[in-house]
Amino acid sequence: MSTPAEHQQAIATQLQQSSEAMAEYLARALPVLTDNLATLRSADPEAGVAVLAQAVEGLEWIAEYLSAAQGATADTQPEISAALQSVQQALLGAVSMIVDAMTAKDGALLADLVEFELIENLRACEGVAVQLARGAAH
Repeated sequence: MSTPAEHQQAIATQLQQSSEAMAEYLARALPVLTDNLATLRSADPEAGVAVLAQAVEGLEWIAEYLSAAQGATADTQPEISAALQSVQQALLGAVSMIVDAMTAKDGALLADLVEFELIENLRACEGVAVQLARGAAH
């Protein structure tokens, strides 16, 4: 059996490692989404929609990370936990609006939502992940 201090250290280590992986993932994913904006705004946004469809798996992992990180920081780092919750709620709202725009096949609206809602909130997630990866929140 581990002591409470050992258990807390194990959680902190796991949080730091998953935050490093999240920061690395977002550093690769954000440029792809940004590069996709012109395609979404083109006369034929279907190729851009295909890129977004591929991003769904990544968004699911981001949601899982945000939920787990929020739980891991709730007691010891309430300000970080609140920031994670805020990003998670904003991302859920953005994804809902993006689904509606995809259903309506409105490429221009979709591009705007990706640029001003999804990408901005993913950047906020990246910032918190980088902070947690560095252990600066302790």
